[in-house]
Amino acid sequence: MFTLCTTAESISLALEKLLDAEYVFLDCEGRDLGCAPGALSLISIGTPHAAEVYLFDVLALPQDSLQLLFNSILSLTPSARAKTKVVWDGRMDYVELFYSHSCPIENVLDLQLIDVLSRAKRGETEHRRLCRFVRRTFPMSEVRKLQLEEVYVLNGMDDAMREHKIDGVEMKNGKFPKLLIIPEFYSSMSIGYIQHLSKSFTQTIYPRYGCSVLFRTNFLIMQPAISNA
Repeated sequence: MFTLCTTAESISLALEKLLDAEYVFLDCEGRDLGCAPGALSLISIGTPHAAEVYLFDVLALPQDSLQLLFNSILSLTPSARAKTKVVWDGRMDYVELFYSHSCPIENVLDLQLIDVLSRAKRGETEHRRLCRFVRRTFPMSEVRKLQLEEVYVLNGMDDAMREHKIDGVEMKNGKFPKLLIIPEFYSSMSIGYIQHLSKSFTQTIYPRYGCSVLFRTNFLIMQPAISNA
């Protein structure tokens, strides 16, 4: 379940829960995020274990309420900057928040990168790494001609869920076509998937770390950089 926040009052109630959270799960939805014609429509934030999921309607909320969210949770105060934001493929989310809303999020843990780091721990061979590049129109004979040292194929979230054998969770590209799912439900599902993947990593790939320690380990914290060029 999720709580849709469209008013200043609903923002205040959500912040009461989110301010106490050691870390949060973050996902953004919209049109062509990170691109010139793009537009952010929903910011989804979940508490640890996705116990509470809040969907912030960017189009409906007044700017001062959005600014309160940015200041308190995402970026613009020391406490917000210190709070870890756990994402999956947060590149375009970061760009959209930075360039369209002047909100450069810090202390980001991108589980898509953790997925890549986990492959060696799971015993992935060099041959298997190269096989990830193979497509019907791009056979292994062509892959081997390229210089692909230290180049990795990124998983989408659904593919990662299958690869890590996370069962009992409905895939977003499964039985329900995306166009038949209301945006709010679709966005809240993303937070649930990120939570399931983080749980899998902490329990099976990095079992000696608790969640809070894992999310604070410098080896795993990915800090996006913005060029001034």
